[in-house]
Amino acid sequence: MGRRLVAVAVAILLAVVVSACAAPNEDLSKALEQTRAGVHTVQLALDSMARGQTTSALAQVAASDAADEIASAQRQAGQVTAPTADERATRARSLAAINTSRTVVLDAADVLADGGDLQQIGRDLERADADLADALNALGSR
Repeated sequence: MGRRLVAVAVAILLAVVVSACAAPNEDLSKALEQTRAGVHTVQLALDSMARGQTTSALAQVAASDAADEIASAQRQAGQVTAPTADERATRARSLAAINTSRTVVLDAADVLADGGDLQQIGRDLERADADLADALNALGSR
């Protein structure tokens, strides 16, 4: 009976430790996915505008809303605790991808408001999306 109790206690402790380790990655993953959704929203708005299916004002609102969502993801990712050097590097990489994405989305809103190179913004959004995908893949390999 005593050994069984010790085995159960060890199993519970292991489950708690594993779930505690997974939580920061889950939080970073959610923040990255939220950011990707914002980037994709702006990409779709720009595509719709290019096809004449929406106005630049509506696309600008979509970009502004996406920037707000990404700001929320920034706060979420910034609150992730990272006690080890490896975890700090992962968090830093994730935050860099999120920060870059927000800058690109804000630039898109400016270009939509004031006019500018929509093709360049489209390329910047693609690059931001690729950086987010790389950060997500890095989380998955941990």
